[in-house]
Amino acid sequence: MAALSGRSSAVSSPSSLDERPSVVVVGAGPTGLLVAADLVRRSVGCLLIDGHDAPLGWDRATIVHARTIEIFEALGLADQILDQAVRIRGSRLRSDMQTLGTLDLGSADGRYGMDLVSLRTSPSRS
Repeated sequence: MAALSGRSSAVSSPSSLDERPSVVVVGAGPTGLLVAADLVRRSVGCLLIDGHDAPLGWDRATIVHARTIEIFEALGLADQILDQAVRIRGSRLRSDMQTLGTLDLGSADGRYGMDLVSLRTSPSRS
């Protein structure tokens, strides 16, 4: 199990971590990393733990939904993410070459009528 202290930028051993973090974030996937980064940005001591000791070899969040883009906007991250992703405004659901239905993301509530797809295929790529 790997651990990252909210006041450190490197993976730490349990003996070097803050003795009493205010928050423990379990899981270093996309959500856990974002929560831990925001806590650190707000000067809240946190401990991020994950069952894996290194990044996985595949994306765990290839789709970013409209509500998440709004949260990224509040954190000042939306423009950078919008610049690096493919915009998806709709989708067709198909089986055996037949269209079963369509999904229009432009009709969803909120400021962004789309989802985003990451251009990255693994955490090791830049």
